[in-house]
Amino acid sequence: MYYVAGAESYHTGKLKDFAKVGVKAINDDTLQVTLKGKYAYFPTLLAEPEYYPVSQEAKEAASISNGPFQLQARSNMEIKLIKNPHYYDAASIRLSEVDLLSPLGLNSENATAAFVNGQVDWAGGGNTMMDYKYKDTVAENYYLQAPYASTYYYQFNLGQKPFSNINIRKALSLAVDRKALRMAIPAYGFVPSPIFGSRAQYRTEVSDAAYYRENLSKAKELLAKGLGQEGLSKMPPFTVLVNEGDDHAALVKRLVKQWNDKLGVTTTIKVQSWQAVLASRQSGSFQVARAGWSADYNDPAAFLNYFRTDSADNDSGWSNKRYDEFIKQAEQTLDSAKRVQLYAKAEKLLMSEAVMLPSHNYVADILRNPLIAGVYIDYDGSIAFSRGYWK
Repeated sequence: MYYVAGAESYHTGKLKDFAKVGVKAINDDTLQVTLKGKYAYFPTLLAEPEYYPVSQEAKEAASISNGPFQLQARSNMEIKLIKNPHYYDAASIRLSEVDLLSPLGLNSENATAAFVNGQVDWAGGGNTMMDYKYKDTVAENYYLQAPYASTYYYQFNLGQKPFSNINIRKALSLAVDRKALRMAIPAYGFVPSPIFGSRAQYRTEVSDAAYYRENLSKAKELLAKGLGQEGLSKMPPFTVLVNEGDDHAALVKRLVKQWNDKLGVTTTIKVQSWQAVLASRQSGSFQVARAGWSADYNDPAAFLNYFRTDSADNDSGWSNKRYDEFIKQAEQTLDSAKRVQLYAKAEKLLMSEAVMLPSHNYVADILRNPLIAGVYIDYDGSIAFSRGYWK
């Protein structure tokens, strides 16, 4: 909420008077918000939970809703929702009730088992994965994979040699065959497909086809050039940090095997806790580290703001004034087509300097009753069921 004038100062205690924060109720139905700058994507932010309107009564009762459903009952094992007759678009809500169930409450080991046992009609969303030991018991038309706005990548540390050399970074990127990593959606750019552009998904408007597709001869050429610039005869061994769990170690083994087989690079894999990996990245004490980023809101800025010079999340050691200017211009441009053009220039610059190596975009494993229509995975991995209905 730091986009709102005075919000950061109030939150940190520098500003004591909330009346000076840029939020004011004009009347019972109108809220006026004053921003600290021009942010073309602010209406998109208003669709996120942090900006949902919450009355004092709702805060205390925790049972008031202005959405399509009302909370009827809640426990650790179940959330029961019923249709909200007061919703502004109640006529389009066709489900009278939605039950959100925990596998534990159903005495099932996981969501896949609950679906296979006929206890739920939908299982999966976000970064959930199907339990594949049940694969043979699930009919093909019950299963699908849904992409959502999250990118898995490897972060080079530009503050450490030889990764400060652009040709070495480019060589490592060009040597990778993303499809051979055997992930659902190979990624060549930073912004994933579910993010919206001006009229359609960003990736349909801005192709990533030119970004570091495998080119081994060019990779070898650039590696030799970069090593010569660094006064090296061969690439020194380096370490890739990954965090525990979710098959990160198995995935990076496939990556470093490609580097070794194609470029003769020797790499050590170091597995740490997620907290330790984050600490290493934030302190700059790493060479290459596994990373991932998910959208907080549905706009390319949710990703491209990450590599701004003033971004607290930017642990790459990379700073580029032209990139910063593209992003700044984009957030102040209300013409959506022109904004996308500016974001495209920023992303092209980011990828041309091989600041990071995108691996793949995430997908959610979904099991659903094929008689359910109108339910889908939203850009952020959440299950959008408000307009669902039975066929």
